[in-house]
Amino acid sequence: MGLCVTPNSINGVPVEKPPSFLWCFSALPSSPCCFPCGPPEIENRDLTKFPAFSAPALARGDYTQGIDTWFADTFPLRDVFRQLNNWVESLYGIKTVEIVGNVEQGDEIPDAPFTGE
Repeated sequence: MGLCVTPNSINGVPVEKPPSFLWCFSALPSSPCCFPCGPPEIENRDLTKFPAFSAPALARGDYTQGIDTWFADTFPLRDVFRQLNNWVESLYGIKTVEIVGNVEQGDEIPDAPFTGE
């Protein structure tokens, strides 16, 4: 007795099509190949390098933490998501200061108030 395969069944057992989200979920690991990531435009810094493998680093957890940091830096469309996040946070009414670029030393703060002398 052979295997009977039809478009909607295998040996008479109905086969369902996988839901669309499964196709998207299975395509997610290949997304970095489709959307190459360059240096971040907003942060003006170099991306984190992929960590070098070593058994002691793996045992301490440094290697997997390094992969986590590397992926967070090289995630596809990261700048777009950060800008979207900043826009959504601006709708909250939370006012924070985000410094971008080179920070220079400011003036010294005097010990006593200025009296005009």
